[in-house]
Amino acid sequence: MNKRPFSWIPPRYLFSPLSPADLMEKLAFQGEEIDRTIRAYTEQLTSSSRHARALVSHQPTDMPKGLSFRQGDLICLQEKLAPSGWCKGICGEKEGFFPANAVMLLPVPNQKGRK
Repeated sequence: MNKRPFSWIPPRYLFSPLSPADLMEKLAFQGEEIDRTIRAYTEQLTSSSRHARALVSHQPTDMPKGLSFRQGDLICLQEKLAPSGWCKGICGEKEGFFPANAVMLLPVPNQKGRK
């Protein structure tokens, strides 16, 4: 038999004056705070990124300067047209425009200490 049925709860909360509902709310808030920190960090890493990975395949049908690519392709970004939701980039030897939501920006590696 398990001697510590609540082993998933940090010990500092087991003998807390908080009610179970307050305790769960506090733990949920800490999780949200961690999520916000991670999102801010990854946004900072990707804000200056010049490369992206295709999340889905894209085949432009009515756009002569559209860039076609397959899911997983690496795309070198040339321009980010933020207000319109489109980007300009190169995939292989093709160049063109594509929707920004079809790709995931890749983080920029830390350059400190590199020569």
